[in-house]
Parts: sequence; C-alpha cells; structure tokens
Amino acid sequence: MEKLNTLLAVRHGEVANPNHVVYGDLPGFDLGPKGVLEAHAAADHLSGFAIDAVVSSPLVRAVSTATAIADRVGVQLAIEPDFTEWNLNPGWTGVCWEDLPAFFPGQLAAYLETPDRLDFAHESLEDLAFRMRRAALRSIPYAGSQIVIVSHQDPISSLILSLTDQPLSSLLDSPPPHASVTRIVGSAASGWVVRDRWEPQIG
Repeated sequence: MEKLNTLLAVRHGEVANPNHVVYGDLPGFDLGPKGVLEAHAAADHLSGFAIDAVVSSPLVRAVSTATAIADRVGVQLAIEPDFTEWNLNPGWTGVCWEDLPAFFPGQLAAYLETPDRLDFAHESLEDLAFRMRRAALRSIPYAGSQIVIVSHQDPISSLILSLTDQPLSSLLDSPPPHASVTRIVGSAASGWVVRDRWEPQIG
C-alpha cells in the first residue's frame, strides 16, 4: 500500500505593519504581538503531528513563525528560498495599499479580479505555482513524511491549487488566514487532496 505524504502549509502570523504598506520582501517586517500568539498557537496545534521537517521562506515573518513551530515539535528549521513571496511588482513595495490605485492605475483591481492574467507581473502566477510545487515536493525526504511549510498568502494558495489541480484563477477565493494550517495529503502518483484547514482563535 502506498504511503501518502502530508504537507502542512502554514501562512506566517500577523505582521506589525502600522502604516499598512505593501511589505513584500522588505527587511524588518516581523510578527506583531498578535502574530506571535498566532505562531505559538499553530505550534501547539502542530505538536499533535509527527513532524519530519519544518521548512520556511527566508523572510523574517515566516522564519519567526517557523521557529516557534520547529522549537515546539523538536525538529531543526530549514530555509527554502523558493518559499518566498510572489515577485508580483517590486514597485508596489513600500507603498500604502490605499495608494496603489493612484501610483499604479488598474493594477490592484486586476490583481483582485484576474490574478492569473497580469501583464505587469514580474513573476507570473503560473511561475509562482511551479516554483512552490517544485520546492514543496523536493522538501519531502521519504514516502509517508509529514512536512511543515511556512510561507505567505499567495504562494501558499498557489501551491494548494497547483497540487490539487484547481484553476489558478481562483487564487483569492479562499486565502489562508494568518498562522492557519492547511493539511494536504497525497503523492505524485495518487494526486493530492486538501483534508482540512485549522485557524488560530486569537482575540
């Protein structure tokens, strides 16, 4: 009988971002107080699994979340550069979300409506999904593994859609909340299915 793998895809906790800027890959955007609590709640939830590896995006908000998890489940944290943010438009970085329509007319609306068809994207959604899937699959050490992947909203959504053969156009239909854990089970041979999604309950 085939041994199925379990990918536990975690979005980082809430970030300290008082000016509501698009932080992308800017340095210094770490978890805020609520995000720290969310990360530890996710760690507590994942302590119920026999985790073989915790693999994180290199960005500090993801590393902080992943460190809480790795410490709780007793495995060494690994960094995977391909789990980083979507390289959508570097020009957005540092701009307030509310100001995007003025600085980049039509781009935010296009992202919200047709994320799979963006002529301004430096990295297409298809390419994002490809790198996320490739990195996730190479993170599996052996059949039957349970792997925690800590990344970001759109990269995680693209990974889930790619693995489960869903259209990338539905990227924003059900984005993962902060510090949520989406459990995806399967293999390259049998295919992948989403079993459930856990969310932290932090007031």
